[in-house]
Amino acid sequence: MEAEAPPRISRCPHCGTPVEGPKDVFCCSGCEMAAAIIRSAGLDSYYLQREAFPPRPEGGGGDWDAVPVALDNDGMAEIRLQVDGLRCASCVWVTENVLQRTEGVEEVTLSYATGRARVRWDPERLKLSDVAGRISTLGYRPRILGEEGAPDTDLLVRLGVSAFAAANIMMLSAALYTGWVGCIHGTWPSSSGSAWRLEPRWPSGAPSLSLWLPSADFGTECSTWTCPSPWV
Repeated sequence: MEAEAPPRISRCPHCGTPVEGPKDVFCCSGCEMAAAIIRSAGLDSYYLQREAFPPRPEGGGGDWDAVPVALDNDGMAEIRLQVDGLRCASCVWVTENVLQRTEGVEEVTLSYATGRARVRWDPERLKLSDVAGRISTLGYRPRILGEEGAPDTDLLVRLGVSAFAAANIMMLSAALYTGWVGCIHGTWPSSSGSAWRLEPRWPSGAPSLSLWLPSADFGTECSTWTCPSPWV
C-alpha cells in the first residue's frame, strides 16, 4: 500500500506565508502590490530564481524627506542606506533592478554581503521617501547607516534550529565513533514497512540517542538495550 502524500500547503506567492484554501493567493495587499511592481518591471524570473521568501511588506516609516542628502556637480542626489531583510542574491538582484527601472533613479548598487546600498537619483523628479518606499514595498527595510535596525527574528530562529540539529548530530556521531551506538541492517522507511533500527551498545549512548531521535524527521525503531562492556 502506497503511503499517502502529505497535504499541500497553500502559500502567498510573494512572502510564502501559509494561507487558507486550496490555491496560492496573496496574504495581503502589500504582497500583491510588491508582486505587481516586480512583474511590471519585467522581473518575473525573480520568483523562479530566489532561494528564500522575502519578508512580508510592512510599509515604510520615518520622515525620509527630512534626511540630508549630498548633491554632486551634476545636481544628482546620493545616499548610502542599510537594507535589512535580504535573504539571497535574488533579493539583491530584484531590489537593484526595481530601483534602476524607477523613473528618476540614475544608479543603484547593493551588496548582499553587507546589505549596504548606494543610490543616486534626480531630486527634481524623485524624493528620497519615494526611493525608500520603493524598497519597503518589496518587503525589505531601508534605514540610514548607523541607525539600529530591528533584529531579524526569522534568521535567529533558523540559526537556533540549525545549532540544535548540528549539536545532536555531533553527539550521535561521537556515539557511533566510540562504539556506544551501532546501526544494524535495515532500509530507509518505505512502502514495504521496513525501517532503520538503532541498537545502543552502551548505556552511555542513551543521552545522545534520546536527544537525536526527537529531532529526526522519520520513523525509527529502537531495539533492546545490550551491554557488552567488560565491566558488567
